[in-house]
Parts: sequence; C-alpha cells; structure tokens
Amino acid sequence: MPQVAGAIGAKGNDADQGQAGDDTGPKLDAGVQLNMENLVKIDEKLQQLIDCLKINKVGNVSQLCSEWWELTDEDDYSVAKFEKAIKDDRVRRDIKYQMTLEILSIAVVNYYTSSPEVLKPSHL
Repeated sequence: MPQVAGAIGAKGNDADQGQAGDDTGPKLDAGVQLNMENLVKIDEKLQQLIDCLKINKVGNVSQLCSEWWELTDEDDYSVAKFEKAIKDDRVRRDIKYQMTLEILSIAVVNYYTSSPEVLKPSHL
C-alpha cells in the first residue's frame, strides 16, 4: 500500500510529500491522520453493493447500505479527511464532489430497492 503523509503507520514527516515516489501528486497536510483501513472497508462494501445489484439480489442491498452508512459515519471516515488533508483546491473540490455523488448513489439505491412499489407502473 502506498505511503501517505499523515497516514496512520506512514513513515516520515515531510509535510509536502505527494504520492509515494511521485513529486507531481497532490500535496498533503502531514497533520491529518488518515485511516486507510477504513477506506478499504468502504470500497469493499461498495463492491458488494455493486455485485448484488448486478445479479438483482436486492434483498441484501438495504443491509449493505446500512453497513456503508456505519462505516462513513465514523470519526475516522478517510474520504472526508482526504478533503481536509489535501492542499490543492481543485483536488479538494473534486474529492468533495465525488463524496457527494457516492452519498447520493447509496441513498438512491437504498430507497429504490427498499421501496419496490415505487418502480411498479401506476396503471397496474
């Protein structure tokens, strides 16, 4: 896993360290602690959701959405901390935009899979 300035377990205290071995990456604030394990868990939960939706197994989707919300409700929600850790305004704005899309996606998926009557044609 790449080293990230300020990440839990990361080595070195270079406040302007970019991505590992890449001086052109976004600059990070070394004072912000990032929990990469949280980020991996969130990604795994999203992948499980995608897999359930691909095979139309909507019975598990509500539970997976709840688990995703629990992971992102934690104080160590890494995606929100990335937005605080990155110094580049454009990258910060992009991360915030992607966070918003992810949150809306989970909410919409949970709503439509929990309320199948919404999808039924009204003339039936």
